[in-house]
Amino acid sequence: MMTVNVFLSLIFQAKIKGKGLISNGKIYTKLMTIISDDNENKLIKKFNNEIVPKEAYRKLDRYLSRFIRDGKGYPYELIKFDEFEKNIGDSQKINEYLRKAETVFREILDESKTEALVYMLLEIIRQDESIIKILYGYEFVDKEKLFGTYAHPKKICAEALLIGILYHVHKNPADSKSFELPELPEKLTFKAVHFSDFNSLNPDMPIRLTENISENARHQKSAVLRYQPEFKIDDEIIYELPESKNIFLYGTGGVGKTTVLLNQTNKNSICFYFPLYLYKAENRENFHSVSCWILLNILLKYHYQYEYQTYENCCANEGEENILKQLTELEKNFKIKPLNKPKYRILLDGFNEIPSDFQEEFISELEYACREWHNVKFIISGRIIPNYNFFDDFQKIKLCGVTDSELKKILSDFSTILLNENLEEILKLPIFLNMYLETNDEFETRGELIDGYIMHKAEFSGNTEKFLIKYVLPFIANKTFRIMLRQSISRAEVMEAADEAINYYLMNENVFQNYIAPENFNKNSLRESRNRTDWIKILLNTGFLETDISCPMFMHFTHQYYQEYFAARHIVNLIESAQTLYDYLSGKLPENIVQSGLFSQWYGSFGCAECDEIYRFIGEICENNFNSLIEMSRDFKGYFTAENVIRTLKILNDNIIRNIDFSELKMPLFMCDDVTFIDCNFRKCFIPWNINSDELNFENCDFSGAFFLIPYE
Repeated sequence: MMTVNVFLSLIFQAKIKGKGLISNGKIYTKLMTIISDDNENKLIKKFNNEIVPKEAYRKLDRYLSRFIRDGKGYPYELIKFDEFEKNIGDSQKINEYLRKAETVFREILDESKTEALVYMLLEIIRQDESIIKILYGYEFVDKEKLFGTYAHPKKICAEALLIGILYHVHKNPADSKSFELPELPEKLTFKAVHFSDFNSLNPDMPIRLTENISENARHQKSAVLRYQPEFKIDDEIIYELPESKNIFLYGTGGVGKTTVLLNQTNKNSICFYFPLYLYKAENRENFHSVSCWILLNILLKYHYQYEYQTYENCCANEGEENILKQLTELEKNFKIKPLNKPKYRILLDGFNEIPSDFQEEFISELEYACREWHNVKFIISGRIIPNYNFFDDFQKIKLCGVTDSELKKILSDFSTILLNENLEEILKLPIFLNMYLETNDEFETRGELIDGYIMHKAEFSGNTEKFLIKYVLPFIANKTFRIMLRQSISRAEVMEAADEAINYYLMNENVFQNYIAPENFNKNSLRESRNRTDWIKILLNTGFLETDISCPMFMHFTHQYYQEYFAARHIVNLIESAQTLYDYLSGKLPENIVQSGLFSQWYGSFGCAECDEIYRFIGEICENNFNSLIEMSRDFKGYFTAENVIRTLKILNDNIIRNIDFSELKMPLFMCDDVTFIDCNFRKCFIPWNINSDELNFENCDFSGAFFLIPYE
């Protein structure tokens, strides 16, 4: 509820701090003298009879500190606004009050907190059902007149709003708890302006396109670099991105590419950031000869704030002619040749995450933009430099992770770690360094580290959250890779995955009693939680999933490594649960485990880089122990088991596979041409490849009773 103590609390939180700090008592009297009948001295006397001004203000400060907390004891009846009330409706007189408020506003309030203050005041007014109308300028207006939309934000005059609320809280005495000044959300339904003339009071005054996209770019999500990153151009080490030409920033997953890009939004230039997993070709014959996804999404994100998710939806609401004019105006700004450096930066994150079907379209669009948009600098990130000639003109910069000196300083209390070069290299990646510092345990591989971090987090969570992390998120990740390696997944698909996890782990009594119940999970409480609790909200709170800002009905993993890890953990969970029952049931498995996907191809085909990372995680978590999986596969003729194991061990052990008993299994149709098998057993295997090929190496392997399918030449 909007009350005097709430209003003053927010004002005091938004005041200028540091040298020359203004006391709360001074701020109070300066505010009140804008519209009250009393000067500063008379106002102070309503709170104490102290003669010495300095002591009087000290007592007023103490009173205000108590009043902010409890909202009691305020002298409403002693404070009058007779002169101000006479002038309501007189535009010339109100003009004087507004100019006085503008002077006081700039003197006492931190300009950088203006929008946060206005945001909170509007939110409280919105929620306060006792407020129907409020004084705004020289008239009382319905409060709804002040509330805009993301697509059409209102211009709110800060001085008019401040005066209106100051008057309202004194004329409507009430008690209420105080509020904290919030962090501004990324999307706003208003623009705060200062009073200059009566045009400032018109909340429906159009906001210029370039002004609006610039303001919304300023509010977007940014990132602060927690560690000093190290970059390399060829062999030269640098510590910040150069200001020169377009950049392709590359580096392994988890090295901090996204953080570096989002940190660019703190610079002076206007930055537009887009993750490229969202890319799709937007061919508009009535506007462009090539795809215009970048241009269109700048309009949708930074002007309409994704109130509309698609071109068609935007045109249906705003009119296609209007949208085409806005796209033309936007591109015209990009084509201007700057006197110095480009005004705009377009940050495109994750080239490797563009669906393969769209890469050619993306390159065509980028070629056009780089040729025509002189006022734009591009920074594109990816795990590797793409094999396109177009990128020859980009400055290629490798992000190496945390600098060696900073890493050694951070790990100075863990001297034994520095002896492990492999782990030291892993910890140069900020994502894994953060995990290590939080878990503080001994690990040797990325898989062990991320598994230890996430399982540690799960163990210290509540019953439902623990189940979601350990068993539901793996099903969700598995689903994203089953749907054409998609990054995003709809909320409906998330809940489908949750129900699949319930059916597998809870509804099968053998699985539940032997694998889940020993972890102290309660089946009934989990099923009740599924029906009565918003699991989507809990999943988002884990920090591993987030909603797509462009389409809130879709979600994605907060980092590609999390998606790959949970996809790997899904297979590890299946292996563990199957082995538990295989032992318990003396070599038998329930049908739902046989059909779970454990004995099928796990993820993608050979050569899929994203899927290879999953196989690496599976191997590092399983610690090379696939004997139990192979043993179970012999009974169920798991056609893909050998392929899955070969692929995992090939990635994990530098193309060398030792001491694996593949006997009685079907081998892959296409064996990797760079694998060496040492001391492996292929007895009674069906082998559809030519063992005499020079591309395959076998040392001391047993082929007794094997059946060979020699390719026809």
